[in-house]
Amino acid sequence: MKTLCLMFAGLIGLVACEGPNQDAGERQDEAAAKAAGVDYGGSGPAERAGKAQDRAEAAAREERDAAADALEAQARNYQRHADVEAEKLSAQARDVRSGR
Repeated sequence: MKTLCLMFAGLIGLVACEGPNQDAGERQDEAAAKAAGVDYGGSGPAERAGKAQDRAEAAAREERDAAADALEAQARNYQRHADVEAEKLSAQARDVRSGR
């Protein structure tokens, strides 16, 4: 439950803030509007493109994290399997030593 709350709070934080590409696009749109002598009303084309790029980068980051989690789970599975096999070999060695 605690983890779920932390994840939800992080998601709200991500939605509330702008990414670096969106910020850069907003500054670019503001500069273009200023050069054209018009007021910048927000949400220009460069800002929207930056926002899309930020989302794509976030999705790629999440994909890499998921792949890393999957590899770690696979490594734990291999370790457990190796531990079981090592225990079997130890039992066989004990049997050989005791003359069974």
